[in-house]
This record gives sequence, C-alpha cells and structure tokens, in this order.
Amino acid sequence: MTNLLPDVEAVLFDAVGTLIYPDPPAIEVYRQAGARFGVDLPRDEIALRFRSAFTEVFADAQTAATSHAAEYAKWRQVVSAVFHDTPAPLDAIFEELWTHFAQSQHWSLFAEAPDSWRELEQRGYLLGIASNYDDRLPAVLAGLPPLSECRRVFWSSRVGYAKPHPRFFRDSPLILRGEIPRSCAKGLPFPLFPAPLAGLTAIGGARTLY
Repeated sequence: MTNLLPDVEAVLFDAVGTLIYPDPPAIEVYRQAGARFGVDLPRDEIALRFRSAFTEVFADAQTAATSHAAEYAKWRQVVSAVFHDTPAPLDAIFEELWTHFAQSQHWSLFAEAPDSWRELEQRGYLLGIASNYDDRLPAVLAGLPPLSECRRVFWSSRVGYAKPHPRFFRDSPLILRGEIPRSCAKGLPFPLFPAPLAGLTAIGGARTLY
C-alpha cells in the first residue's frame, strides 16, 4: 500500500481524547460517585468545578517534571476541588474514582479508532501511544483491542515529563532504544498537539471530553 506520508515511518497517537474516552463520561462518573456518598451536586456544577480544577492543577504540565506520585497527588487535588464543600469523605471518594478510571471496562474506543489503527498498520507504519495519562494507562489499554496489542506505549509519569515538554519525546525509552524513529508523526489522523516537538512532526486536532 502507498504511505499517506512518504517521509513518515511511525505514528504516535495520544490516548485520551484521541483514541479512547471515558464511558460513561467523567462528569457523570463524578456525579454518581458523589451521590453514593450523599452529595447532590448538579452535573453542570460538577463540570464547572472539574474543568476549573483540572486547568489549574495541570497548568505546569509543559514545564515541570512528573512521576506517579505527582500525578496521583494532582488527581487527588482535582477530586478535592470538586467535592471540597460537601460531606463526601475525600479519601474514600478519591480512591473510588482513581480505581474506576484504571479499569478498561470504563473506557471506549472512538468509532474510527480501530479501523484507522488497522489501516495504518497495513500501510506499514510503526504505531505507538504517547500519552499524558498516568500509570493506569496500560491496564486501560489491555482491555481495548487493537490497542491492547500495541507494545510501543509510553506515558508522562513513566517518562518523567508530560507533553508537550520536549523531554517527553527526547527522554522516551522507546525513542532512545530506537523503536520509534525520531522522524515520526505524532497523532495522525486526529491528534491533540499542533506544535513540532523534539524533531517530530505533529498534526493538530482536538475533541472536547468535559
């Protein structure tokens, strides 16, 4: 088959919002979790609090190093901001939500993702997943074929930096081992980040999840 981009050897997809999405939606999961702890927050209020907290908590993603502990703490801050003035016990509701989003049955593939993935495989591209999701990502992907077959998967807390920090790509063990050439495209055909990074070609596009 003819390559869509002749000079490209590999394609790195983002995960959440590009290939997969929380199902049911994250805001509804938060609402249901709150209800189990006696919280009656309207869905729109949860969405407003979540978006505000997420934007603030992850504002340093482009500049700061990260780790499992850092990502865990950030998500705890998000949950705390959503439920801060409610009777919900923070430790319990956070652990419930953290565990929920670690399970593949609570995620779905976007409709075009499987066919796009297979098409690119058949055209001879090396495929990988480069995500800002955390250490929960492998367990999520494990239940979502064809992504479960991907062996070129790396994520921010594994690498130590989040996208779009250039070191996310420069320090990726997959690139360092040569499994993903430096002349590769990130995110074809529906990626998130438009700026060229660390010698890679990026193609832009976005979805709204929250």
